[in-house]
Amino acid sequence: MPNFRSPNPLGLHVNHAPPPSEGPKLTFRGQSSRPAIISKTPRDQDIQFIGSIEAISDGEIRPFDVSEYAMFFLTDKRARYEKRERRTGGYPVLFVNGMQGSPAKFRAQACSVAAVSGGPVLGVYNGSGESFVFGDTQGSAKVAGADAGNILTDLIECLTDKLQSTDWDQFTTWVKKKRGISQSTIETEMGENLTRFNRATGALYKKLLEPGFEKAHIVAHSQGNIITCNAVNAVAAVRGVKAIASMRIEAVASPVVFWSEAGMMGQDIVTIHALANDLVAWLGANVTDLPYLMLRKPTDRKELSGTEISEKYSWTARPDHVLTHNFYAYLEKIWTLLRPRFA
Repeated sequence: MPNFRSPNPLGLHVNHAPPPSEGPKLTFRGQSSRPAIISKTPRDQDIQFIGSIEAISDGEIRPFDVSEYAMFFLTDKRARYEKRERRTGGYPVLFVNGMQGSPAKFRAQACSVAAVSGGPVLGVYNGSGESFVFGDTQGSAKVAGADAGNILTDLIECLTDKLQSTDWDQFTTWVKKKRGISQSTIETEMGENLTRFNRATGALYKKLLEPGFEKAHIVAHSQGNIITCNAVNAVAAVRGVKAIASMRIEAVASPVVFWSEAGMMGQDIVTIHALANDLVAWLGANVTDLPYLMLRKPTDRKELSGTEISEKYSWTARPDHVLTHNFYAYLEKIWTLLRPRFA
């Protein structure tokens, strides 16, 4: 699995004309029954998040997209007017968010993946505040609210997810086949077991079994990589490694050490993106780049409050700001590497 190094520092990899006199206006639209119409003319300077987060719950999968002014997440204001290149490939793209997810963060992150990948994205919502051990500690707050859930329950969920054994899944599947249990029953029972531990894992697994998802491209952040790893390896357990051979995983800030069946295929399926000062990436033994944003803290963009999208980074002496795990900080560094990977 290759570990991609980042391009030039923040703002130095862009050479664009100055932005228009007025900045882009952000609007948020729910997914309607009719396809969204996106203007192709430069006069449309709105950045539109397309896709509903109303009453979204843990493990739901919803479509998201973003208007043509795609790089809304960059702190370099000139680069925000970069128009995205539509992908031509017929494969689906999925995004799985990390821990302490909220609907607002989830939609913004999924839309940023749509921007980079050049087309619609299916977002797999990893809701916050629920674990296999303690159950749901947040209730409807994680569905409708903008605040992140309980970090303790999220950490416990990460731990229980990491303790899942791909070898055990393969063994139990082998035993069931020897006993003459049907393929459909084996696949259903695997999904039920995954969902019992993590709803998002079960949802992703079931989606990857559907026709047309054999060549799925998955972008995962933080805990989303554990979810992706378990789901993809479960597909391999019930259908064999050939079932995942054409999938692609962009592992951003991943705490996963062993990708098991997916990892055995090396760079053909899993690409790791890690920053040296990301504590979570250390958990996955992934340290591949020079420290980034050292001693800096993000300054939230007002019109995107609750999404972790920063207006700029300012200097600070706080030790916790030495570490970088923010999804958009990664995209600042690697979007020029990611875009060509979505043809």
